[in-house]
Amino acid sequence: MNLLSQITKSSLSIVRLIEHGFDQQGKVLLRSLMELINLTILITAKKDSMINYCKGIDDEKANNVWKNNFKTWQVNNQLSEIEKNLSIKENTEIIRKVKEIRKKTYRYFSNAVHSSYHSTILSNYAILPSSVGNIDDIMHFSLFGKYTHASLYSLQDLNWLIFYLIVLLQTILKKVHNFEMPIKDDVMWNIHQVLAQAYLASLVYGKFIEE
Repeated sequence: MNLLSQITKSSLSIVRLIEHGFDQQGKVLLRSLMELINLTILITAKKDSMINYCKGIDDEKANNVWKNNFKTWQVNNQLSEIEKNLSIKENTEIIRKVKEIRKKTYRYFSNAVHSSYHSTILSNYAILPSSVGNIDDIMHFSLFGKYTHASLYSLQDLNWLIFYLIVLLQTILKKVHNFEMPIKDDVMWNIHQVLAQAYLASLVYGKFIEE
């Protein structure tokens, strides 16, 4: 409950930042959110990870728990294992694509977190859609924030993270904890199921279109 509450508050904070034109700061928080979502999935799927996580009752112990169990590469490896174990043979391509997107997205957010040169320079300007005009007409210095259409990509990343969380948690509850969804015959539940399957399928078809 507490982890999901933090995920909700971080998601709303990202939306607010982007609405006010602070896209770069939203990306910094997006990576933090991604790490929180990955952690939530991991400790929900693995009891030993949950036990280790709960040992971090103060700063020193929390730091030791993180170093021994929850470094980025450790979490990513375990997520890949979870995705593989929860899938069926027909979903191999989907799982591979999800893993690819997860790694690419994390690397993209890291540019903002680590203040890479190109990310730091470009994020000071609001790039407006235009096919004509000089550079001053296209790029506007935005000290106090300025929303542009490019910010939509950050919102799309946020949507993908939330969707990834929902799909994985739903599958973990069912396959790992044998939890039967109480509203599976409800109209809204059926719509959710259709949309979930459609999104997963689009990951594969999108790859074929790109290639």
